[in-house]
Amino acid sequence: MLLKNIIDYLGNFLHKFEYCPTKEFVIQVGPQYEYAEKIVKKVLITQYLTLKNIVYAKKIKCNLIICKFGLPLDSNIRIDETIQKHLFLLHQSHIMVGVLPTSWFYVTDGPINYIAKMLGLHFDKIFLNPNSNCGGAVYSRKTSLDFDSILSTLHRSFNIEGIQAFSKTNQSYRVFYINPSKITPYDVRNAKFLGCDCIISPEISSTSLSYLNFYEISYIQMPFHYPMEATLNRLCSILAMEFPRNEFEFYPSDMILQTFCRKQNH
Repeated sequence: MLLKNIIDYLGNFLHKFEYCPTKEFVIQVGPQYEYAEKIVKKVLITQYLTLKNIVYAKKIKCNLIICKFGLPLDSNIRIDETIQKHLFLLHQSHIMVGVLPTSWFYVTDGPINYIAKMLGLHFDKIFLNPNSNCGGAVYSRKTSLDFDSILSTLHRSFNIEGIQAFSKTNQSYRVFYINPSKITPYDVRNAKFLGCDCIISPEISSTSLSYLNFYEISYIQMPFHYPMEATLNRLCSILAMEFPRNEFEFYPSDMILQTFCRKQNH
């Protein structure tokens, strides 16, 4: 398979949402122009690019890693010792790296939709931020859910031990705002304007907490690590069916930040 084939396929796959600021599948490490001249032998799909999975990719003779979070290479970050080690190992092993853009969160088989399916929600609309870019999505359901049912489903579906949450007085929920980024006061106000009664995200700013209380909108903070793992595994299966002559393998990533619960009598 040529590198150009997989770039073109993922390009079409990711261009379904016009409001996403970044849609391009970027070759972060490897050729920048002559894609038609580069052959892909075997592909490793993973969430985080680490030294551990680079070594594994070398071991099983992969020459392309597709990940969601690659090297922090931009104009504001210097190439420090950590990045240098990754680049050296990648170059030594002749491994290319492709990074999925922001729009991956919003595709049909992406993390946001995966959470929505677990809760039996239906897509309503894209939530736009002040720059008219995608800032989450609004989902709804015909019948309401109580707060305990939502938490129970998320605990069970994603095997999460601890979920931080704020519950409003009215415990009936039908319209949900799901955002893969940090929730701001602007998000809370507009979620209220759009009729949302519950917000789900991985993080919230401290200034937004009083807005939740004022507008009486419930909030659930859960890591998106688990739905991301599930959807990247699904992507691996999709690409394997699309390119049956090539090998694709999913490499699970460990969660970087973990929850430690206090033991009894401590």
